[in-house]
Amino acid sequence: MFARNLTIGDAQSVVLANGAYMQANCCTTQAALLDPHTLTWTPTGSGKFNDNNEEGWNLLPNGEVLTVDAYVPILTAVVDLRRAQTGETKRAATLVMF
Repeated sequence: MFARNLTIGDAQSVVLANGAYMQANCCTTQAALLDPHTLTWTPTGSGKFNDNNEEGWNLLPNGEVLTVDAYVPILTAVVDLRRAQTGETKRAATLVMF
């Protein structure tokens, strides 16, 4: 699932509406789903602009995952929505930090 160096210690996670556990690799764009019944991991995600580092994930009532990221190198906060069913990520907003 993740690279051999296992950079998940500082990574975010969320439990989805279907009970699956989604875990990020903190330092890449990788994420995976853990099926609670079979205890197997499945890679998920596409369309992510930057790595998962310094993000917060929150499950929304509609089942999407809201991600907010302080993308420090360019002093912006990136807000994305991730569709839990497909793993597709789309940009919701980019906020300039002063």
